Amino acid sequence: MTRLSQPPFSVLFLAFTLFVGARSQAAQPFNPDGFLDSPNYLISKNGIHLWAAVRGNKLYFATDSSSGGSQDHFVLCTVGFGNSEPHPFVKSGGLNFFFGGWPWLASEGDPGTSPFFALNNGGASGQSAQGPANGVLEGVIDLVEVFGLVPKIVYLGAIAYGDNDGDGIVAQAPVPWNIDDNFEIMEYAPVCVDSIRDEDCDG
Repeated sequence: MTRLSQPPFSVLFLAFTLFVGARSQAAQPFNPDGFLDSPNYLISKNGIHLWAAVRGNKLYFATDSSSGGSQDHFVLCTVGFGNSEPHPFVKSGGLNFFFGGWPWLASEGDPGTSPFFALNNGGASGQSAQGPANGVLEGVIDLVEVFGLVPKIVYLGAIAYGDNDGDGIVAQAPVPWNIDDNFEIMEYAPVCVDSIRDEDCDG
């Protein structure tokens, strides 16, 4: 009787790798509709929430909606740091963030039903949305498109300011290192990309 030989381990490992890779590429995309994709994406909360997740090359990041409120909300995303910069919305204090190149979400507090919001430097495929008061401000970016690769770590921060020019920080996540109106390097959440992967779309 002729015995069928088993394929070498290297072949089996390659097949498994290709299967997992194909499965990841086929993952359901995030759905930026102004409502949180999953509460399990929570990274930090401290008077304001910070959520994030990754599928394939796509990063989802979010915070509380500013709709109907009196605060301006922002989420910053970076892979490196430079000098402190003034806030482009004319807020008190400085931030260690490159507003001219790295992605950031912004929304203005407004009692109306459609306050201003935007995803800045999010790349050609970037998406954003803001829901009502019980929803979120959220964005989706392609990490390769924005940063040139999928980084091992992204640095994220969520900040709420008063609505007027010159207002200071009302809340921030993670918890601040110093209680002032500056947002410094050590106040970001360093997030390992592989630790927030949700390829199975199960939160």
